This record gives sequence, structure tokens and C-alpha cells, in this order.
Amino acid sequence: MIEVKLRTLTPLWTGNVDRKSLSLREVGIIGSLRWWYETLLRAYGKDACDPTDSLCNAEKHCNACELFGCTGWSRKFRLEIFSDAKLKSLQQLRMRTMRGQRRFLNLYVSGLSGEFSIKIITLRTMKINEETCFWRALQIINEYAALGAKTAQGNGVVQIEGLEPIKTKELPLRSKFAKNNASVLSDFFFFKFQLIFDKPIQEIINGQSFWGMEGTTNIWRDYWERHNFLPIAFHVRDAIRSTIADRYRRHEIFGERERGSKVFVSHGYKIDASTVEIRIFGYSLKDYEINSLRGALKQKLPAYLFDYNIPFKVSVKEIGPKFGWQLL
Repeated sequence: MIEVKLRTLTPLWTGNVDRKSLSLREVGIIGSLRWWYETLLRAYGKDACDPTDSLCNAEKHCNACELFGCTGWSRKFRLEIFSDAKLKSLQQLRMRTMRGQRRFLNLYVSGLSGEFSIKIITLRTMKINEETCFWRALQIINEYAALGAKTAQGNGVVQIEGLEPIKTKELPLRSKFAKNNASVLSDFFFFKFQLIFDKPIQEIINGQSFWGMEGTTNIWRDYWERHNFLPIAFHVRDAIRSTIADRYRRHEIFGERERGSKVFVSHGYKIDASTVEIRIFGYSLKDYEINSLRGALKQKLPAYLFDYNIPFKVSVKEIGPKFGWQLL
């Protein structure tokens, strides 16, 4: 048995049949771990089916199902979650659209915040390569990505105790972008940006200066004071969506109804009183699209954060970047 302790940096969302995340559900954590495990396997040239549309069974199954299970073939481990009442459900925040539009998007900030632990109990012997990929998936989530659902909308950045940092490879070229919709780690990019404000963030919140926060100041204050994050993932997505001019390609990358996003954006988690860090990662983007995204973050994001004529400034500092093939 192995126990891993985690602390949320942005809300964790696992959801239920009512599309609410009032408690942490094992199935949501396992599903996220499997997704990253599959992403690693494909980069190593191993088989990994789509579990939502799979023919895998006990007699014939892919490498991902060998560990995580499928019809007639049980998972090799059991995962148990313990929170000791340290995981709290956040008050929901409804987000407005950008610049002058008074209608509301069906986008919300919600989820769970706090500390919890997961116990991984082995039921059948794992192969060495299975253990290696499993722990590498946890390392990637911890250092560069996110856990759970709605990670394209700010959720799921966690700090996992006791993991060794990834020793990245320094190579001159990125691998070619994928030609299909499957996630492959070698096709990923991972960015971190620090947003450094010229005033304490508490002061900016008290002045109701962030875009779209009128009437919700108390929720913003609670998120920052008690949970150490700024709910700005939708501001970030607004800033970078415009980098893709072609409408079909933009929807292909950033998603639309019934189509998930290939770009994932976190809320801003606290570094100090005037600084937050955001993560942006994704796959299937061409090199020039990635460069456009990076440029938009540095040049456009400040204008998308604040309401009109606000005398605050923010500088954007890039940390990284890293590409998936460096993490193999």
C-alpha cells in the first residue's frame, strides 16, 4: 500500500450525475489518472484504447486496460480517498462574458479546496513498466498539469507531497504535432506564467477591479483569502482564443458543445501577496499556434484581467516552457 498526500492549488472537480462536485469521487480521480497514463503509453508506442468506445475484454485488451481494467478484467489496484474534513466545497461563482456583454455564460467556478490523501492498494502485481508510467503520470500532474475534470476551465492544480522532480531532457526540436485526436505526451506543451501585480492582490479585489466581478466581491475575497487562488481561467482563455483566426480550427483547439478542449488553462494560484502562477498546457497545436498563444499571454492578458480604466499594472513572466517529449 502507498499513501500520497495532496493539497489543492485550484479547485478540484470530480462531479456526479447532477454535474455537481460536492464530494471527492474515486472514479473521477481514477479516470484522470488513466487519461494521463494513456497519454504516456501512446508516446512510448504502446496500445491505449479510448475507454468510452473500447472493445477491450478479459481475453484481449490494451496496455492501459491491463492496469486500469475493462470488461471482464479487474483493475490491478484499489484507490481510496481520505480527507478528514479538510476538503471544503467552494461557494459557486458565475462568470460573465467579456467586454460589454451583459449576458452570462454557462460557466462557473466551483469545486473542492483543501487537503486530502489517496491510498493505492495493490490487488495484483504490477509490472515494472506499469509502476514507472503510473508514477510518471503523477509527476506530470504535480509539476505541469492538473487532476480531475474541468481542467480546461481552471480546475485541478494540486501539490503532491513526496514526489521526485522530473529530470527533463534538453533536446533542440519539438516532435511533430499529432494528426489525430488522441492525446500523446510527446505532442504536449506545458507553460507556466507568473502574473506579478504592482499592488497587493487583496487591494485589487477590494476595489472590484477584476473584469466581471461586480456583485461577487465576497466570493473573490473568500477564494483569495481562504483558498489562495484567483478565478481568472476564463479571462486567460478569452485572451488566447483570439490567436486562432480560423473559426473551425479555433473550435477544434479550444472546444465547443460536445467537443472537448485540447488546451487546458488553470486559475491563478498564489505565489505571494502580489503574484499568482497559471498553467497552460495542451496538444495537437502547430508550432506557430503555440508561439501565438505565448505572445497573446504576454501582450493581451493584462487588458483582459481588468475592468475599464483601472490604474493597475501586471507583468507576465514565463516559466519554462517544457514539451512532452522532454518528460519521457
